[in-house]
Amino acid sequence: MSDVGAALTAVYDSGIRNAVYHSDFVLHDDRLIIRKESRLSKRGMYAPEVSLDELSDLTTDAFAFYSVVFGVHERTLQSFRDFKNAFIPYDGHYKGVLECVFDDHDRLVGFWVYWPNGTRGEYARTKNARALDTICRSTRTAALTSWSDSTRRNPVVLAPCRV
Repeated sequence: MSDVGAALTAVYDSGIRNAVYHSDFVLHDDRLIIRKESRLSKRGMYAPEVSLDELSDLTTDAFAFYSVVFGVHERTLQSFRDFKNAFIPYDGHYKGVLECVFDDHDRLVGFWVYWPNGTRGEYARTKNARALDTICRSTRTAALTSWSDSTRRNPVVLAPCRV
């Protein structure tokens, strides 16, 4: 894990990041000049500038690092395929049962937790939405209540619990 930290440290430069994020830089001839901050250059000196060659190397290394991170992330999501259509005991005290949720490409995108009292907890993250919901069905009134902390581009109708 220390190799990951060293790789991230090698590609992350807070001075350049802040200058670009806040549009606080000037491109001049063969360098990028940071207006309000200094940074430690590869030459071992603090200076408010970075050569375009060094900036190009940093950018190339950063893209390589994040390509590896996203590749590992994608493989990890697909590694859960064995749990598709399976129910997994979740909580020994409350006796919850976990069901993994997958997208059309068999990547793990979330989970449902079914509880003995008829409630279902849900977490799902897709390209279009992120949702964290707890859905309850009252046995007396058959009313459906939803507590939601979600950001949805296209709201969906919540179905009753499948118990």
